[in-house]
Amino acid sequence: MKVQTVTKFQTVTNVVGYVKGLASPDRYIIVGSHHHTVYSYNGQEWASSTAIITAFIQALMLRVKRGWRPDRTIVFCAWGGTTLGNIGSYEWGEDFKKILQKNVVAYVSLHSPVRGNSSLHPVASPSLQQLVVELSGEMILQIANEPVLPFNALDIALEVQNSLKGDRLSAHHLLAAASCLRESAELFQSEEMRPANDPKERAPIRVRMLNDILQDMEKSFLVRQVPPGFYRNILYHMDEKTSQFSILVEAWEHCNSLASNETLQGALSEVLNSINSAQVYFKVGLEVFESFLVAKT
Repeated sequence: MKVQTVTKFQTVTNVVGYVKGLASPDRYIIVGSHHHTVYSYNGQEWASSTAIITAFIQALMLRVKRGWRPDRTIVFCAWGGTTLGNIGSYEWGEDFKKILQKNVVAYVSLHSPVRGNSSLHPVASPSLQQLVVELSGEMILQIANEPVLPFNALDIALEVQNSLKGDRLSAHHLLAAASCLRESAELFQSEEMRPANDPKERAPIRVRMLNDILQDMEKSFLVRQVPPGFYRNILYHMDEKTSQFSILVEAWEHCNSLASNETLQGALSEVLNSINSAQVYFKVGLEVFESFLVAKT
C-alpha cells in the first residue's frame, strides 16, 4: 500500500457578530459554535451546532427589533477550521488575548450540543452549575442581564472538596486548604452576594466591583502546564465518571511511590497552590469592599 499526502494552504474563516450591551458594553458573553466548510463536515455534530445558534440568534433579534438590549454584550462566534485543530478559535483568541482575559464574563460552547441518542449531559464550570439545568438560551440571557453575575462562589469550594474525595488523593494539607476555601467562600457569599442581590441594598459601584471579582474567581485554578489533552482549568474533569482532579488521577496512575514520585508531587503542588490562591482571592475581595465602605464613610 502506498500513502501520499499533499500539504497545501487553506483559508480559515470565522464569522463573528454581536449585540451590544447597554449597562456594561465592555463585558462580553461569548457564544461559540463551528460552521461547515467543504473540508470539515460532520453531519449531526455540525447540523445541531449551527441549528441551535442560528435559532437563538433569530429569537434574540426579534427582541432587538422591539428595542430590547442586553446589559452586557453578547458575541456570537462561528469558528472555522475546527476539525483541523480548532485553528479558527485559537487564532482569534491569540489575536484578542488581552481584551478577552480582561473583559470576557463567560464562554458558552455550542460546539456539540447533541450527540447520538443519549441523554443531555451539560458541562459547565462549577460557578455556573446552578444554571446548566436551564436551556442554553435562557442561561445566556441570564448571564447577560442579571445585575449581579449569577456565579456561585460556594459551588467552587464544594467542587474542590468533592474533587479531593477518595482514599488515594486525600492528602491532609489539601483537605485543610479546601476547608479554608469553603469558609472564605461562605463568608463571601453571605457578606457580599446576599446584599448585592437585594435591590434595596444594591449600590451600582459595589455591584460593578463584585462582578469584577466574580468574573475572575476561577482563574486561580488555571495552571500553566498540564498533560496533553487536559484542560488548563483543573476544575474540569476529563472523565464524567471521575469526580477527582484529573491531573491528580493522571499523576497517581503513573507513580509507584507517593513519597518519591516527582510527577505526583508536582500535581499535588499545583492543586494546593490553586486552592490557596482562590482562598486568598475571596479574602482579598472582602477586604476590598471593607476598604470601600471605610473610604465612603
